[in-house]
Amino acid sequence: MDKSSCYCVGRIIKSFGYKGNLILLFERLDAHACTAFPSIFVDIEGELVPFFFEDYQVRDDHTAMVRFDDILSEDQARKLVSRDLYLPRETETEPDHARSMQSRIEGYKVFDQDKGYVGTVREFVRLKEQDLLRVDGHGKEILIPAVEPFIERMDHRNRELHLDLPEGLLDLNA
Repeated sequence: MDKSSCYCVGRIIKSFGYKGNLILLFERLDAHACTAFPSIFVDIEGELVPFFFEDYQVRDDHTAMVRFDDILSEDQARKLVSRDLYLPRETETEPDHARSMQSRIEGYKVFDQDKGYVGTVREFVRLKEQDLLRVDGHGKEILIPAVEPFIERMDHRNRELHLDLPEGLLDLNA
């Protein structure tokens, strides 16, 4: 990927643990926004190299802990520390992470932190008031607001969306 067709969104600030996890700091977008992308480009000696997310956990609005597919050790992770992160320029025009999530999460399995497996995303519904996830949960339709505070992490490798839903929200759909 050519640098001129990408923009810098942040950098890798440190490795974390012995399994190759990394902490990313986002300077040009919210950490939740990257949950919509299966990969990110890392500047390695002037070349942009794609790294695919195996796991992505938002820590706060500006940081996330990730594990890349091919990074399996602390030593491999350390070699990426202090490197810049890039996304394609066409993603820069996305007004928010919900819109960029739209086409990427249909078919993902949905899990709630407390209730466990909820169902499968059938559709991303864009409404003027609020975007919704239409989830097929054990033969019934469940509508879940697609808002950043509910999203814990996205596991692109396993096509899973992990949420922390407010108590009682799933009961409203029963």
